[in-house]
Amino acid sequence: MPTSLLINVLPTAIRIAYCQGRRVLEFLMVRPEQPSLVGAIYRGRVCRLLPALQAAFVDIGTVPPAFLPVSQIRDTPPLQRSQQAVSLIPPIHRSLYEGQSLRVQVIQDPFGTKGPQLTTRITLSGRYLVLLPQQSAIQISRRITSVAERERLITVVMNHSKKALGWMIRTAATGIDAATIAHEITLLQQQWQRVLQADQPAQGIKKLYEEPSWIPRILHDYGSAELTQIVVDCQSTAEQFRAFSRQWMPEICPKIECYPGAKPLFQHWGIESVIQEALGRSVALPSGGYLLIEQTSALTTIDVNSGSFVAASDPARLALQTNLEAAQAIAQQLRLRDLGGIIVVDFINMLQAPHRQQVLAALRQLLSGDRAQTTLGEFSPLGLVEMTRQRRRDHLAGDRCQICPSCQGRGILSG
Repeated sequence: MPTSLLINVLPTAIRIAYCQGRRVLEFLMVRPEQPSLVGAIYRGRVCRLLPALQAAFVDIGTVPPAFLPVSQIRDTPPLQRSQQAVSLIPPIHRSLYEGQSLRVQVIQDPFGTKGPQLTTRITLSGRYLVLLPQQSAIQISRRITSVAERERLITVVMNHSKKALGWMIRTAATGIDAATIAHEITLLQQQWQRVLQADQPAQGIKKLYEEPSWIPRILHDYGSAELTQIVVDCQSTAEQFRAFSRQWMPEICPKIECYPGAKPLFQHWGIESVIQEALGRSVALPSGGYLLIEQTSALTTIDVNSGSFVAASDPARLALQTNLEAAQAIAQQLRLRDLGGIIVVDFINMLQAPHRQQVLAALRQLLSGDRAQTTLGEFSPLGLVEMTRQRRRDHLAGDRCQICPSCQGRGILSG
């Protein structure tokens, strides 16, 4: 199915919709006056240790200060579910001390009252490669399944990179010629050298590197070979897209077009109504059922209801069909609203184990296309499904809405 990237340029923000056919998969908003911090590298200072949370606050010039969990400190074993693996992580005071100067990278923008989240594992991303300057090994995407292609790409990287640097070969590198990959290696290595040259610990807190403007980031994230078209409703912004793609992604350039219609782009594609639905509590399902989505600071709950759907021949079939429709809507709403953290889904009760497994398998398959990392559990004895989703930025409502000063977000007005 064709995929489209629609860019709506407003005076104070740029709205971006990623669509498959006429179905909106993702929506995000870029505010040029508030650029994302993700990917930025800083020389920071540890201002407070939090032993109870196994984390530290790091001053990088933001208010509030940035948050660095012990699991994101270089050379710390990855955090696993097993108690044995958790016990391998040293206490925070053995890894850091207050007043310490260290190089960090932002992996999550601030949202709500929380500051940005950091890591000390520095990476520099290109279109085909990710530079891992603190490692020396070459990793390769598991989605590249051809043994011959994997060996070719690893050989190209080994022949053109410095021995002391590590690399991650991305799926997009499949079939790309050696000269193009070598050129990107050179650019990323030069980028890292500029970071090192800018890094002077004696100068205190300092920004060493920031990601390119929003246009390169959008094209890197969404400009895959499967992308059919990029439609921009602003002539000057379309030219900026073309200028960047001519230099870095020439195959994308013919796909960029300026929207000629008199009707606003998002109205023409029906995206405004999708956004309004994503800002509400209720989401309609095709057969008459609906979802109720409630967000709190701790978690998000999704309640599946049959509503007016009574056409199924028996209750078991009604529950299965409604839950399968709900699984598709849930996968879409998670991406569209950019919900993160703990999510609990209350499906309509299903007594037959095969039906429960069918719904879980459908939801797992639908979540596989999500660029945010998700973890899906099994049905609990109470019929609930718990899952987690990587929090990448503030959710859609948090980015576009303000808490009502009268009810403080409770949705109840006192008489």
